[in-house]
Amino acid sequence: MELTREMIESYKKSNNLFGPHIVHALVDQLLLEMDKPKVWEGAHEWQDRARVKHYSNSALCAMDETFKDYTRTLPKSRIDEIAEEAQSSFLDGTNKPLTEVIKSAILKDREERH
Repeated sequence: MELTREMIESYKKSNNLFGPHIVHALVDQLLLEMDKPKVWEGAHEWQDRARVKHYSNSALCAMDETFKDYTRTLPKSRIDEIAEEAQSSFLDGTNKPLTEVIKSAILKDREERH
């Protein structure tokens, strides 16, 4: 059972947050989270790929290496958000001149920096 935000909120509202089924679901999700490799700890904020090498030792072979690749979606920078807002403003059908849209995006960025 996957525990969603809506489920947690409904349990909280019904004052039934600590029922046995919710505790079991929480424990399962915590264990799954603990089992995930912490590949992004210490990584630079711009890194979006990681390769983890796993070793196993068995009676059949001396050492077995396997690799697992991980990817993550980097958060948008504020300048990207402002650019997307400017694009939406330009394409919204109000026929604003492009120079006006660009100027307002630059001024918005400048205002937020100070």
